[in-house]
Amino acid sequence: MGMSRMNCSDLLRTTALLLAPLSISPAFGQACASGSDSDASTLCALRARISGGVVISNGSPQVSTPAGTTTPTITSPQFSEASAYLAFETQPRLFSCCATTSTRSYKRLYVDPLLNVRLTTIGVNANAITKETPIAAPDASLIQSQKAAQVQFGALASINFGGFDIGNSRFHWGVGPAIKFSLQNVTDSQRATRIWNLRDDLYDVQEGAFRLALYRREEESSSDDDKKVWTPTAFVDIGWGRFQNFETVTGNTDAAKACLQTPAPCLSSPRPETEYTVTRPNRLHLEGRLYLGHIYVGLDINNGKGPDDMRFIGGVSIGLDRFFAPR
Repeated sequence: MGMSRMNCSDLLRTTALLLAPLSISPAFGQACASGSDSDASTLCALRARISGGVVISNGSPQVSTPAGTTTPTITSPQFSEASAYLAFETQPRLFSCCATTSTRSYKRLYVDPLLNVRLTTIGVNANAITKETPIAAPDASLIQSQKAAQVQFGALASINFGGFDIGNSRFHWGVGPAIKFSLQNVTDSQRATRIWNLRDDLYDVQEGAFRLALYRREEESSSDDDKKVWTPTAFVDIGWGRFQNFETVTGNTDAAKACLQTPAPCLSSPRPETEYTVTRPNRLHLEGRLYLGHIYVGLDINNGKGPDDMRFIGGVSIGLDRFFAPR
């Protein structure tokens, strides 16, 4: 996807524009002013949290020749790379209906938009990096980690069941479909390897998923039930989609093949995009999150043609609903 350069400030500006309709929606304002329906009255809540910690993945692949041998080997230290992780995640309620007959007061159906803004790392198709060839086009033989600003947005529907209580908290399960789109920035070093489209500054992702979620509502000492919000406390998404950061490319002409073999000389005079064939097969993506009080745990697995990728996330999280709840 051809786009002009987008930096982190552009991503934050885009996020603000995506959130703006939520703050001015008449439905949100009416919900905040109404106390007749405890679930509908929480439409104004963002169900938002800020989380920070580390994301752990395999180290970058390197080619080396052990002493006393002439045969090069490829090494990628297992889970040796740790990078900072920061996320703003929100799942406001757009629609709910069909109240349960139990005293737990959740609805049978939720429809929620979602928006996640993250500073993280992502896996990118890469070639082995050596001192002799510091720039090489990706060939899907290895995965390399790249720091990225990521904006993920979409929507989900949840059919809810199985309410239960633990202590002062109430819980229920929810299952249903989700659709997610992501934009992830491309670093300068990665852009130099994408010789077939040097103007593309963003990796995009389109994904359909099935979500299993556990929702929680605190039963605090306050008698004002309208201030208590059903919030996701854990979820697992099993998705299937197209990931631009895992795409591969082949040259259709001798000149294009030469550029893929040695990209550096072609940076100033790249070949036309029509001289390349880009392949982006569908991949399986598993995304899981767990919120245990202020503890944040995550798992991302991407599986498909070529190498696979797994990342663990750990840190702390602060819910923001208490700051936005109607008073």
